[in-house]
Amino acid sequence: MAANSCADFLTLHEVSQSLQCVLVCCKGSLFGLAQNAMLGAVNIAPKSKASPRAQVSDSFLALADELLRASQVAPHFLLCGDLNAKAGGLNKVTHAHKSLLVAHPALQLARWCEC
Repeated sequence: MAANSCADFLTLHEVSQSLQCVLVCCKGSLFGLAQNAMLGAVNIAPKSKASPRAQVSDSFLALADELLRASQVAPHFLLCGDLNAKAGGLNKVTHAHKSLLVAHPALQLARWCEC
C-alpha cells in the first residue's frame, strides 16, 4: 500500500533574502484546486527601538513584492506568520472579523494539522 506524503506535493519556491520568509509551491490537487497554491511562512519584527517604523514599513513592502512575484507561479496563497503583532494594544479579533467568523465558525477553533 503506497501513501502519498505532503512532500510529494511541495517544492521550495523561495527563501527571501530580505525577510524571514519561506515560500513553498504546492500542487493544487492537494487542495482540490486546478491551479497551484503558494504556502508562505513569514515573520516581520514589530516596531521597536531596534526596528523603527520605517523598517517595519519597508518589510511589508518587501513582502508585497515577494508575493507579487510568487503570484506569477501560483494564484492561490496561504500566508501564515506573526503579522498581527503590528496591532499594538488592539484586540487580535476586531469587529471587522465578525462576518468572517459568523460565516466560518471553525476559524475560532485552534486547529493543528500533521502531514
